Amino acid sequence: MNPAIRGLLVVVLTCSGSATALAQRLPYNPLWREQRNAALKDARQERAEAIQLMKAQQELSQQEQAAIAEASQKVAAARGAHRAAGKDLTATKEKTADGYEMSLGLKRAQEDLAAAQAAYDAAAKPVREALKSSPEYVDAEKKAEAAKVALRKLPSDTSLTETEKTARRMALMTESLAASSLEQVALQKDPQVVAAQERVVAARKAVGEIKRKASDKAENDSAVAAAREAVKSALAEVKSAEANLAAVQSQAATAGKLLQAGVLPRGADQGGKGNDGKGAKKK
Repeated sequence: MNPAIRGLLVVVLTCSGSATALAQRLPYNPLWREQRNAALKDARQERAEAIQLMKAQQELSQQEQAAIAEASQKVAAARGAHRAAGKDLTATKEKTADGYEMSLGLKRAQEDLAAAQAAYDAAAKPVREALKSSPEYVDAEKKAEAAKVALRKLPSDTSLTETEKTARRMALMTESLAASSLEQVALQKDPQVVAAQERVVAARKAVGEIKRKASDKAENDSAVAAAREAVKSALAEVKSAEANLAAVQSQAATAGKLLQAGVLPRGADQGGKGNDGKGAKKK
């Protein structure tokens, strides 16, 4: 309450007993009554505004919580719908691509690849068996196993610097692959193995080409396009819901600051209309 008004009320209330007697000795002054009535009116207005402000703060808190909760639920629902649309797009792509793969002859190409791989294994088997019985290979295998053991112990070796460990690690990795390197050299020297390997490479390439074509066709398929649009639409809904949540939170924060400053929200005073319908500020 305004200090000046509060002081005036004290004077009015404490001096009311002697006012009558004083009025009998003094000429009647209409201005005094008007001032008293104005002071009382201002006091009542101050009290009413304080009550309105307290009610508005309570209502705003409830409204804030409800509005933010509702907006948050919409964000969660939009995100869930976006995730579902993404899963549907993936499933649609896979299903559509599978259909195109079958129509392009993927099953036959995979069978050809399996046959080529089996022929390669058959051609390589005697070469591997002959190699593994040789003293050179046996010695390389022993060195490879020793190198693998040394690699596992290398990190805890405190006698070497990090630079020395790096160089040692590279040398040990080469030794660990010694037996495999001998095998690859032996296989590449056998004409039948080389021819069989070329057929495997060609068959694998054919399978990959069919899958690529099927994927391209699936990307342009109408069902996939519709699923992709659904994902875009769902993402737009997410952004819209998030923007709405941010706006609700911002509005709540602004309204809270206005109430702290004593500004009543629209419709909180004088039957729903404040000063020119814009809310009244506490004096």
